[in-house]
Amino acid sequence: ATSPAVVVADENIVPVEFEVQGMTCGGCERHVSDAVTKLEGIIEVSASFENKNTIVKFDKTKTTIEEIQKAIAGTGYKVKEKINKSPQPLAPAGRQ
Repeated sequence: ATSPAVVVADENIVPVEFEVQGMTCGGCERHVSDAVTKLEGIIEVSASFENKNTIVKFDKTKTTIEEIQKAIAGTGYKVKEKINKSPQPLAPAGRQ
């Protein structure tokens, strides 16, 4: 028997970016990614030591930004949520 794929409603998917200080290599990225992936509701994790950040897409009905932040902090790196400076989506050029 095949198990049904987990379907997450689009409105429940939240992308969030964290500033993560202390990662120096691909191993660090994996360490952070593995810690976050263990949480329930994580859809995608992209950690980058070059950009000093980790981008996470998650199901807001299953976990929270705080839980993700705790998981990253638990790996020993300094982490803080990166607040998007322009929360409004940019209007296409020429349309105001």
